Amino acid sequence: MSESPFLVSITRPKTHCSVAMTASLKNVLVGAIHKYSNRRMLHGEHSIHYLLASLARYVYPQFVIVDGTIGMQDGGPVRGTETQSNWVLSSFDALAADTVATYLMGFEIDDVG
Repeated sequence: MSESPFLVSITRPKTHCSVAMTASLKNVLVGAIHKYSNRRMLHGEHSIHYLLASLARYVYPQFVIVDGTIGMQDGGPVRGTETQSNWVLSSFDALAADTVATYLMGFEIDDVG
């Protein structure tokens, strides 16, 4: 992923028990951890926000699509309730897209690490 000339992240927005919500950046960053067999344990780490920010220096999508047509709320990322959000975002700025997704999901940006 770090050698890709153009990395695209396509994901659905979800609530998340460890990081409040997840969209394009977390989708790519956790997926970039090669040979890490226990991703569930990673999500329990208190330092997950620092880890994700550190990874973003090496793996960062150039284009993102956050498909909020149908999202997930409550109990994510594994279990949750399907919710019809009826929005889709695309951007060449992943952080901007995730910021707007945060707002559309009803979170305050300061509540998301």
